[in-house]
Amino acid sequence: MKKVIVILICAIYISYSQIPDYLVPGMPFESKSLMTGAKIKNELQDLQLGSALVKRNYDVLNYDIYLDWYNIMASQYTTGSYRKFSGSNSVKLVITDSVANDLQFDAENLLIDSVKLKEQDFKLNFVQDSKMFTISLLDTKFQGDTVNIVIFYTYIGQDQVGLYLYPKGLYVGQGPPPKYDSIFVPERLAYTMSEPKDAHKWVPCNDSPFDKAMVSMRVKLPKYYNASSNGLLVDTKIIVDSVYYSFVSQHPMSTYLMVMNASKFRKEYAQYKKITDTNEVVPIEYDVWDQDWTSDTTNGGAYNAQYSFQKVPEMIKVYANYFGEYPYEKYGMTAVQPFSFGGMEHQTMTTINRVWLRGYYETGIAHELSHQWLGDLITCATWLDIWINEGGASWCEALWEESQFGKESYYAYMNSLSQKYFQEQALFGMPIYGEPSQSIFTYPISLLEYNKAAWVYHMLREQLGEDQFKLALHNLIETYKYKSLESIDFMNSFKQSLPNSNIDFNIFFNQWLAKAGHPQIDMTSSVQDWGAGHSKVTVNINQTQNADNVPLIFVSPVELQFFKNGSLIDSTTFLMKERNQQVEYELGFSPDSIAINRNKLLCEVISNVTSVKELHNSITDNLIFPNPIHKGEIAKFKITNNNNDVIKINLYNVLGELVNNIFTGNLNSNDASYEISILTSNLNAGNYYILIDKGTEQENYHLVVIE
Repeated sequence: MKKVIVILICAIYISYSQIPDYLVPGMPFESKSLMTGAKIKNELQDLQLGSALVKRNYDVLNYDIYLDWYNIMASQYTTGSYRKFSGSNSVKLVITDSVANDLQFDAENLLIDSVKLKEQDFKLNFVQDSKMFTISLLDTKFQGDTVNIVIFYTYIGQDQVGLYLYPKGLYVGQGPPPKYDSIFVPERLAYTMSEPKDAHKWVPCNDSPFDKAMVSMRVKLPKYYNASSNGLLVDTKIIVDSVYYSFVSQHPMSTYLMVMNASKFRKEYAQYKKITDTNEVVPIEYDVWDQDWTSDTTNGGAYNAQYSFQKVPEMIKVYANYFGEYPYEKYGMTAVQPFSFGGMEHQTMTTINRVWLRGYYETGIAHELSHQWLGDLITCATWLDIWINEGGASWCEALWEESQFGKESYYAYMNSLSQKYFQEQALFGMPIYGEPSQSIFTYPISLLEYNKAAWVYHMLREQLGEDQFKLALHNLIETYKYKSLESIDFMNSFKQSLPNSNIDFNIFFNQWLAKAGHPQIDMTSSVQDWGAGHSKVTVNINQTQNADNVPLIFVSPVELQFFKNGSLIDSTTFLMKERNQQVEYELGFSPDSIAINRNKLLCEVISNVTSVKELHNSITDNLIFPNPIHKGEIAKFKITNNNNDVIKINLYNVLGELVNNIFTGNLNSNDASYEISILTSNLNAGNYYILIDKGTEQENYHLVVIE
């Protein structure tokens, strides 16, 4: 029996050197505001329990919003009464309960002036508190009845939330390299930003993502300003020194996807030719400040929107080919600053941070664009389901990477997303589904909804195969287009599309969404050389994860890869379904190393290799103390060498990257015992592996560093 070296690094083939610098992911591109409201318990959720929706007694059909921003844009100030504006929202809704005598809407930082029945111009009584107001209907309404009301209000908010207002000349901060110049706001700026639940802080509405409605918006500005918003600009009227812009959307949207921007924008246009009919085009609108449109500089020294936006039509084509035709009447991007976020996927009119116009934030632009399918066309019904949006768009970053550089770069990008998640050990005990709503957009918890959830899409793709995955995904999009869905709907749609799938979707979605963690695998293996080029390989797979909310057993296909002299010769896949599992294979060659293909499974692998020689020739006594060890302490272990060979001792991280060469040299014979010390003051908390290499003998031991 010959022991096989179990390796971690050769299953991840791609290094960042193969990806352009601007495509290497770091922090999530979006960093959205905290959601306030009732805390949702972080309990082990079961997707099979049913819907988590809490609905009101109506469904909104249409919002017709008017914003009088003349005064806030005409002033040079941004506080006190200079932030106030008046507005109205004409709401058409249908009663969904059996009977209804009142209607409740969300409104914060808004003073409700009056509410009228639209048809009768009759005032309705209402009661307002700090976060909502309740309207008393004149008579009882029944299921299916429609109600048309007009809500008149005054915005009185003083904080930069919901509505953001900045004066011309405001100092923003220091610009990015290479110039590090001082940045100022070129023109007065007002915009709205609503995710997750801030729409009701600038317009009264039913501020829940599941309630989609048709939206039209009209804004009044001083005539030397212009605007960008959802949908198409259908009318512009100048009356004396005022201008009125009217926008109409052709498809329903959630309230957090509504947007209005106002400044002195330069408007530039491009177009996307539909893949379904190249004679039809979708207009693309770019709204930037005039000085930001173009430059001879592309290295980040100046704003250059023309350069930054150059691939947008191609991006639309890539995603249209994968998900189906672009679903809206236009696409647009408005660049603003200050902006406390990277980008925000407002329906048909994404808002991006102006800094994206310096340098090249290609995957950020791709991320926000892909939301038009995964997030806007189909939308999370509750904030528990935000992984559908953000995991989908983060995975789409890798899809764009694949379209440009091939499948190996796709895998490299997905692995970079997983490593960000692995590095935050506190996330191990937290599920994707069920985190407190006020935390889902805060780092590092956002890595669950973005990075780990991207792997949910990725693993479905890998385990189902491209054809079946695309079939199920297309059916999902077709079923829920222009609607909202919950995680249970996502799961059930895949079950209905693929009733004979080799995946148990109940197990898959519960272990990856409702439960926490990921497989932590301790793998050992051995090979028996049968001669004549044949061998028998035995692999032991032990799942070692053990924490609250983390499954003791993850059920998943696992691909084993067999190497000879550094080359991948063969591979096979088995279903991992036990805590401790042994598999055997007959091969037409004798492998010298085996790896789990971590391109296809979100997991950590702990290598545990023992010497092939007899026990008295062991080069270590297999004892590291202390272990786990607090950062800053010194770990020690003893090593013996009976053969007077050169020994190399290296320390690796979980990526298989060399951290430090601990020792290389010759140990004296005569069974001398040596104590080896490892300094941990320069190590981050995490898992490390000590590889002791003496030619034909190798051992690998696990070291845990904690804060």
